[in-house]
Amino acid sequence: MSITRRGFLEACGGVCAAAAIGGTLTGCAGEGASSAGSAEATTTTSRGYCRMCMMGRCGNVVTMEDGVVTRVTGDPEAAVNKGRLCPRGNSAIMNLYNPHRIKSPLKRTNPEKGLDVDPQWEEISWDEAFDIVGEKLKAIHDSDPRKLIFSTGFGMMDYFVTAGPFFALAFGTPNWIQANGPLCSVHYMTETIMASFPGTTADYIHGEYVVWLGHTAGATFCSADGDSQALVDAIERGMEMVVIDPRASGDSALGEWVPILPGADTPFLLGMFNSMLFEVGVYDEEFLTKRSNAPYLIGADGDYVRGENGKPMMWDETAGAAKEFDQDFETIALEGAFDVNGAPVKTGFTLVKEAMAQFTPDWASGICQIPADTIRRIARDFVDHAHIGETIEIDGTVMPLRPVCIMGGPGSLNHQDGTYGDMVSKLICELVGAMDVPGGLQGCNYGPVLAPNEDGLVQPVREALGECEFAYPPNHLDLSEYFPYRHAMPYMLYQNLTENKLVDFDYEPEMLFVAGGNSIVGCTEPEMIAKAISSLPFVACIAYHMDEVALLSDVVFPEPAMLERTSINANGGPAMVMGLDNAGVQDVMFREGVPPLYDTKHAHEIMMELLDRAGALPAYYEMVNHACMLGEVTNVVLREDLQLEAGKRYEITDIWDRALKSEFGDDKGLDYAREHGFIENRLSLAECYNYMYFPEGQTRYQFYLQSHLMNGRKIKEGIHATGAPDLGLTDEVIDFFYDAVPHWKEPPALHENAEYPLHAFRFKTPEAPFRLGGCDDNAWLVSQAADQNPYHGTVLMHPDAAAEQGLADGDRVVVESKYGSTKGNLYVTKLVHPQSVGFGGAVGRLAASLGVEKADLPNFNSLLGARVDDIDITTGGVDICARVSVRKA
Repeated sequence: MSITRRGFLEACGGVCAAAAIGGTLTGCAGEGASSAGSAEATTTTSRGYCRMCMMGRCGNVVTMEDGVVTRVTGDPEAAVNKGRLCPRGNSAIMNLYNPHRIKSPLKRTNPEKGLDVDPQWEEISWDEAFDIVGEKLKAIHDSDPRKLIFSTGFGMMDYFVTAGPFFALAFGTPNWIQANGPLCSVHYMTETIMASFPGTTADYIHGEYVVWLGHTAGATFCSADGDSQALVDAIERGMEMVVIDPRASGDSALGEWVPILPGADTPFLLGMFNSMLFEVGVYDEEFLTKRSNAPYLIGADGDYVRGENGKPMMWDETAGAAKEFDQDFETIALEGAFDVNGAPVKTGFTLVKEAMAQFTPDWASGICQIPADTIRRIARDFVDHAHIGETIEIDGTVMPLRPVCIMGGPGSLNHQDGTYGDMVSKLICELVGAMDVPGGLQGCNYGPVLAPNEDGLVQPVREALGECEFAYPPNHLDLSEYFPYRHAMPYMLYQNLTENKLVDFDYEPEMLFVAGGNSIVGCTEPEMIAKAISSLPFVACIAYHMDEVALLSDVVFPEPAMLERTSINANGGPAMVMGLDNAGVQDVMFREGVPPLYDTKHAHEIMMELLDRAGALPAYYEMVNHACMLGEVTNVVLREDLQLEAGKRYEITDIWDRALKSEFGDDKGLDYAREHGFIENRLSLAECYNYMYFPEGQTRYQFYLQSHLMNGRKIKEGIHATGAPDLGLTDEVIDFFYDAVPHWKEPPALHENAEYPLHAFRFKTPEAPFRLGGCDDNAWLVSQAADQNPYHGTVLMHPDAAAEQGLADGDRVVVESKYGSTKGNLYVTKLVHPQSVGFGGAVGRLAASLGVEKADLPNFNSLLGARVDDIDITTGGVDICARVSVRKA
């Protein structure tokens, strides 16, 4: 298949996507790297990296003329973007010169709070701001640190490094809330099965057949960090792509679009898995028997049958006996029921297969509205393209070649049944052996992450460990004790600040401190959250612009724009797609901020000053010494002679310098990073496949999710042992959602509802893929998107649905769910599922403080709710599809 540049850009849904492939919207990247200008002008350039999305992997060049930034282009020497920038990166100049920026510290003088209430701000000095907030923090720290709520979000990505994560830990509060989490709760199963965070990646270097659900394949997100280029390269090489989506996106234009009813992704996956098991019937038995726990024997209690040494057992068909998994076997039984010491047992594979028998393609079709024959064809094509049994040699290492994978994202996994959907998507890949090998599904963390535990299995990490012990009354306002494997549940925390709180705590929160997060527009039920925030005795925030949280604050600390922030970031590897440009890239990138326009301070400086005033700086130093963060997933242990000492004050740049020298040597500290823009660190291609570190027979993946079953039992034991109320988490509910094999029941978002007959969903646009705490607020880009991309900031309906509701293209409409409503302009298109209502972009404001134009855009999150009986109780994920009605405004 041949793709022209023009065809790709049209597929991406607007000329704004031009920046993602060759060149930039502002011209050739290389031009900005040299000094030029008239005799009167002083022109300088500096190299850094972009942070107009969460990735932070694209190098850029900033040109200034007489102190004014006139141009932002891609850095041609940067490893992943090679001079390219996306629409967001190209328009970063307008983020700097945004008229809605906060220019100095502010103190509220009006005690009344509300999104439509004038705070009557008074400009104050930095000393006064630090005095007010520092005094509050000191009092809380000395009395009960739990009374502080610390909230962050994607807007803190530029200072996630070093300062952000450790603030709450050093202070001692358990109430650290991530505003960006509940709509992206997609990590647990990847952490459980593949020991990777934040997710999985598709191998576009060797892939032949990729199925995408609720995720961007490269075109829709329009990223310049190698994803889009990898997509073009793969399609031109002949890779086939199937996009399961309620909307025909830029991604689907490059492959096959299979429309699906919003929120019905898990039934599709179950139907596909069923077809592979019972109709296609071709597996990678070598993988399943030697690289998974599928042959482990399971007792009546659902747990492993263990031998005399306490190790899980498998059945040796030749010997006719059970043996511990690490003994010598003649023939390992993959399927079957056996007798061990007088007790009946079955293999894990058998139990999974029995559980899947009911979920036929015909059953799935009746729910997801994809024809059963299409489900069967995709299942067959997936197996046919897997090349079971084939190998490939890369850099002298022979590995299995399995050029297929299935990729699920927030759109398919952020549902009440999302954990099981994620489980099934990975079991599909395991069935053909497509796990961490060339062409297959990849964990996004490189290295020996697949190291086995005592049971011979890949060890779960991070959230999948559930390290919050059960206690009652709970210490966590978000009820982490009940939901220890959750990603983030800010909605639960704020509900517990209202009259509808679920439990009584033995303390009352006294302060909210926000840095880079906005739970009001970034979470569900925004009006409830705004009311909860207003009820707190004191609120302080670090803010770039006057957003909803800033409007409700008592003190506001102004932070620099992205281009003004001196910052550092270590790439952890590709997050969505692996191509030749980004595979193995683990560069450390540095940005020297341009001179600030206003009286702002870096968030690192603000947080360390406040920790010092609270008496928590020594604890912070101790944490940094043992895990200095240089990126979202990159920690460095400071060398003994470079560790921070209590009683001293360090600049954040000094801390980074110590971390770089500890990791790369004394000759590659911050001065080196400042001079070169980055410290190069790239793995070989073979090292990008985690199979290499633990090849055949050295580790196993969970196919039967025993650890998930045990996680649920741990929660039940905690509730029973303390006599705590179950809050709806009855034994029956926990047993259903925490089982070792997939299950399904109809989630509320799919229930028949005559009052709300349509299914609403949101999708990413290149201009505003998600909330980013200031970087998503670009007045110029919003205007350009409105002019050039009809799918951005509008309400999409199919012509049949619009006609049935008596609506026409361009109508101002009200979209309503049982939780709330929002308004927007209707765009009628055949490129959405007939029963769906689509919302393009993370847009819409609840206050006009950032401009009336933004307030007029629809806020999709107003339609979402999060009650215990609506959410995925494992991940805390909110169902991001909602039943709605649409009427003319």
